[in-house]
Amino acid sequence: MSTRANGGQAMGNLERAGEPGRAEGSDVTIFVYGTSWCGDCHRARQVLDAEKASYTWVDIEDMPGAAAIVMHINGGNRSVPTILFPDGSVLVEPSSRELRTKLADLAARRQTDD
Repeated sequence: MSTRANGGQAMGNLERAGEPGRAEGSDVTIFVYGTSWCGDCHRARQVLDAEKASYTWVDIEDMPGAAAIVMHINGGNRSVPTILFPDGSVLVEPSSRELRTKLADLAARRQTDD
């Protein structure tokens, strides 16, 4: 697992290309880049669903340009899942515990911002 802070630029590039933006009815969106056959991607989505997190799934094999964004974020590697957060941070292949910790951190920040 690694954490990076350049996700915001990549997410902006994808939105400008007319691809996924914010989830309908949500003010916070997490982008999960993955593939349908990736076990770690399925596990990450299960964690996000269990935590009732709002996220946009991006299958890098089905969405034009998505694999290039993942490779840009990961130094040329197609590492999935690559998860971009609204604060600009990125988790790559996180454990379930790492992902839950990040979600809890985001929730705590939202509460202090309100």
